[in-house]
Amino acid sequence: MSVRAVLCHCRRHLEADDEEALHVLVREHLEQEHPSIPPSDEQIKEIVSTRAYDLQYAELYVGRGGMAEDFGSEPY
Repeated sequence: MSVRAVLCHCRRHLEADDEEALHVLVREHLEQEHPSIPPSDEQIKEIVSTRAYDLQYAELYVGRGGMAEDFGSEPY
């Protein structure tokens, strides 16, 4: 699963399914958490275009005992 993400200057991690949803999320975050900085549409676009990155989630294989198994080298 791949998503788009941004790390705000306040260290809050924001992620969304696509670029458009990330714009909405960044705007909501700035309005709620940083009300002294009212964002314009241009500022939101600039934040997302310069700071957003792709984030890939990988599925974890769970073994028979319910424990996650490592995919490292085989023991000798």
